[in-house]
Amino acid sequence: MAITGKTLNVLAAIIWGLAFFVILLFQGRSSGHIRPVDVAFMGALLAIIGLALWCAFAGSRQPEWFRVTSGLVLLATGIAFWFVVAAASG
Repeated sequence: MAITGKTLNVLAAIIWGLAFFVILLFQGRSSGHIRPVDVAFMGALLAIIGLALWCAFAGSRQPEWFRVTSGLVLLATGIAFWFVVAAASG
């Protein structure tokens, strides 16, 4: 089974979606409220998720190399994000 651009973009959307929900669930617990910078960051995450889903489904008119490349870039940045989170949390 070959991994297609659609698969890579859906995986990227899942990884970035997990980042969104982690921030949504855990960020406001220490101070009791969510800061405006957290809301802006969550908005950026939603934009990334939207881009990944567009590349997976609505971007079907694009060539496959575009979908694979966008999926790899979004997946790699999502994985790198989680490594940064893990390093920052100790």
